Amino acid sequence: MNTEAGSPSGLEQPTVGSDGSPNTLNYEENLRSLHFVPLQMKLRSILELLHTYSGVLDGNESLARHLKVPLVSNILTERINSILSSNGPRVLERENAGCEDHVSWMDVLREPHYQPERQNAEAYHLQMTARRVKVLLSAYEHDVILSGLLHQLVNPWSFVSDVQTEQAIMALALAEVSILRQLSAQVTDAIDNVLAMLTQRINSLRGRRQPNMSTSSQLFRHETLSESPSTATSNPNKVEMGES
Repeated sequence: MNTEAGSPSGLEQPTVGSDGSPNTLNYEENLRSLHFVPLQMKLRSILELLHTYSGVLDGNESLARHLKVPLVSNILTERINSILSSNGPRVLERENAGCEDHVSWMDVLREPHYQPERQNAEAYHLQMTARRVKVLLSAYEHDVILSGLLHQLVNPWSFVSDVQTEQAIMALALAEVSILRQLSAQVTDAIDNVLAMLTQRINSLRGRRQPNMSTSSQLFRHETLSESPSTATSNPNKVEMGES
């Protein structure tokens, strides 16, 4: 017989311990993974996404660019590659194997801590904190980057169309995040309500006493004795034999 057929979502049937109390360990973990962990993961993903948006805005970066919206300044990447005569600097070291192989000049220009170390008259080493890699720069590449010309080319605030696009994306994000705030307030109220009801239910169940074995035995004996007169009356042959 399949014991999982009558249990919801394939949960195992609870077993009973030596003291008569149910052993819930065999299905509590399943309940967590099926019902509670997915909800927590959804909320964590929303929280991580909001932290990402906060980091973009705090770093004065373009939210439109972060959301992969086409910008005029993005098209200038190829022009930057032509100016520096390559698609990106050569990677010397990586902090971990999970880092991407390719580092673009856009990555270098967006590096928040551009402080390359001079190795000789022709080479510099740049430790990129955002990408967690060390790259090689030539003296020419370093001078061009240091001039600020490339930063102006890729800066979305340098183009009127990009500024207008950014304003539209910011207005859209403001409206959508405001809706998210309203929903989160409703979620908070619902969570508080369920927590209060759970606490009340737990306290109510704790106040109830389970009947012990001695009480059950007394009830059983009482019911047996109460049934004996009717049993004797229903069998007249046994009564006559007793009187004779």
